[in-house]
Amino acid sequence: MELLQTSEIRSPPNIPQRLAARIDTFCREHLNPYVNLHRPSMFAKEIVDTKGKVRKTYPHDMVQTRLEKLARLADAQQYLRPGRRPTGQGRPDQRSGRGQRHECRPL
Repeated sequence: MELLQTSEIRSPPNIPQRLAARIDTFCREHLNPYVNLHRPSMFAKEIVDTKGKVRKTYPHDMVQTRLEKLARLADAQQYLRPGRRPTGQGRPDQRSGRGQRHECRPL
């Protein structure tokens, strides 16, 4: 078995400094908000057992994106910026076309 030299281990290439500010701006303004709303999350279902202890389970049907969870809230509009509405019904791969941009109010 041949040992690997440290120079043979590849790491991702660095971003050129002239592009770093533009890439950082894109990630902050567009990529991160999109990923945060469309990443699947496991939401707990609380069940009280016979002894009165609350147990949390994570059933498969409760796995949904944050945007789907937001759209199902009765008062979802209060968490959005003015003029926006939640439209997170269905998974992104089940919807046709590109979705509109969803913006949340800063906390």
